[in-house]
Amino acid sequence: MPVVGTTVAFEGMPKDEGYLYQGVDDAAAFGQQVLKVYNEPEEWQRLSWFGKKYVVEHFNREIMKKVFGDIIG
Repeated sequence: MPVVGTTVAFEGMPKDEGYLYQGVDDAAAFGQQVLKVYNEPEEWQRLSWFGKKYVVEHFNREIMKKVFGDIIG
């Protein structure tokens, strides 16, 4: 599912050079971004693909084992 959010919504997410979730804090710009994603199938697909890839790369089983291992020691 494509995501539109504010900079606070994406705060704390690991970022790299291919990071697409930039965050939109102005109400009018936020609405425009939502409409762009809804009305432009290419943008919908681009953000959908990115979201799937992002989850696989940053929140996979091995990474989560390490994160929780670090937390509970």
